[in-house]
Amino acid sequence: GREAGVNYKFDAIKVSPNTMDAHRMIRWAAQAGPGIQNKVVDRLFRLYFEEGADIGDHEVLAGVAQECGMDPEIVRQLLPLDAEESGVIGEIAEAKKLGIQGVPCFIFNQKYAVSGAQTPDVLIEAMRGALSPDTA
Repeated sequence: GREAGVNYKFDAIKVSPNTMDAHRMIRWAAQAGPGIQNKVVDRLFRLYFEEGADIGDHEVLAGVAQECGMDPEIVRQLLPLDAEESGVIGEIAEAKKLGIQGVPCFIFNQKYAVSGAQTPDVLIEAMRGALSPDTA
């Protein structure tokens, strides 16, 4: 992780949260404006893996929303509901059908899948392969 600028602090992680609400918020962030979803994903990742925060906690999620340009009050209102839960469940089911068992997993052009943290060279090669008309 250090090579990629990630300072993992696994000893700081005290809670293994249910991440359903975090995933729901990631889906909402896609509608919040350009770049917001990427900010939310990055902040959630860093909160959990670098700071050991409980990303299942609704106040933590509302704080992320505010930091990243979302309306935290709307997030607070939506979290107790089941908004987007079926969408997340559907994405999980689709991933399982594709044989994905871990994250990260990158799928390029519905042709190539690359699992795990990879170097840029590996990802670039997969992208090139996915763009090739010879691949099925």
